[in-house]
Amino acid sequence: MKFGRLSMKLFLITLTCFLLSYASSVLGNLNSEKSFPHSLFTQYTRTIGSSQSVEIEKNIESSEITEIEIQSTQTDIEIRAENVKQISIGLKGHYISKINHPESALQVTADGSKLYIKTNENEFDESAFFHISSNETDGKMIVVAPLNIKKVKIKTVSGDVIANNLKLSSLWVESVSGDTLLSQNSLDELQFKSVSGGLAGSGAFLQVQAKSVSGGIKLTFSNNNPVIDFKSTSGDIQTFFSAQPDLNIQFSTISGDFELDPNFGKEQTRNSKIQLVLGNGLGKVSVKTISGDFKVGRVDKID
Repeated sequence: MKFGRLSMKLFLITLTCFLLSYASSVLGNLNSEKSFPHSLFTQYTRTIGSSQSVEIEKNIESSEITEIEIQSTQTDIEIRAENVKQISIGLKGHYISKINHPESALQVTADGSKLYIKTNENEFDESAFFHISSNETDGKMIVVAPLNIKKVKIKTVSGDVIANNLKLSSLWVESVSGDTLLSQNSLDELQFKSVSGGLAGSGAFLQVQAKSVSGGIKLTFSNNNPVIDFKSTSGDIQTFFSAQPDLNIQFSTISGDFELDPNFGKEQTRNSKIQLVLGNGLGKVSVKTISGDFKVGRVDKID
């Protein structure tokens, strides 16, 4: 009984607030251009600025920096290592600036051995109840780093990530829908996490951890004994080797299939769990999917 009375009170309070808001919108002439309640909604929100054309380049002394962390939303990110003495960051595209200044689109901060790079796509006015904007942001960031960089961490929502010629102890990439492409990298550790974004590339990867819901994974290994931990819901997983793999493989699935190149051995009878040793089984591969397929293939040449 008390619960029913409380519910009725909450309903009456909500209805009263709605009617007062409507009366205010009429008196304030909020409905002159757009119908209620859209006019009321926009009254309680603040747009975050207008889109501007941006072209920024920053150079950072890198003698003490060994780690780079990049955070963005829609920006495509390319990072590569070259024989240079400074870290250069270039940003070009269209971005929203709440203070009406193009330079605010890119934030670069050094803190000891770490360099933080961030775009302002997810910078909002915290005093607003909601945040809306009819402006689209799009752009590309290019980061050129010295060869002594050891760790790179990238977090994005829908931006694509390209990493070339990196020799790192750790590369960490997290995205929602952006794809990640790796080329000619040598990584002690690769960590990848995404919802629908894919991962593809080639290089030497000693340890790989990758989680995806529907994004596919396709890696070509120049080393034949990596330690791999893949988890996927429906995304397919493909691994390729130019030499005989030296792996202990464990694959579990509900409805996915397993495919092994005949040059590497005889395929096991298809079932929900497969255990297979190739070579001496020095490397370890653990793959778990619900409906995603897993393939161990062969390539003649690694690009």
